[in-house]
Amino acid sequence: MTAIAMVAGLLSGFLINGIGWLFGVPFVLATAYCGWEVRWTNRWSVVVAPPLVLLATLLVVQPVTSTGGGLRGVTTGALVTLVASAPMLMAAEIAAGITLGWRAWQLRVGRR
Repeated sequence: MTAIAMVAGLLSGFLINGIGWLFGVPFVLATAYCGWEVRWTNRWSVVVAPPLVLLATLLVVQPVTSTGGGLRGVTTGALVTLVASAPMLMAAEIAAGITLGWRAWQLRVGRR
């Protein structure tokens, strides 16, 4: 998930000058895939990882694609982008919850 987010974030940063749909779609899909493939005992990591991956991606992409402003400009830009990408993060969390819920339902039905 982190590698996909970094590559998509850099592409989005260079092509459309910010974190947008070019980052959001692969991020949500990778989060859903991780929810499907994670070991059941580690299922909570799928809920905790997306915000951390988004923050790490912003901390890498923002300094690389910023046009100046020093440390204060980069920090402000990263925080504004983090707030602006909240719907994308919510979609990723919902996708992870749906895939984990589906797996839990399959496990419960499979035991009957």
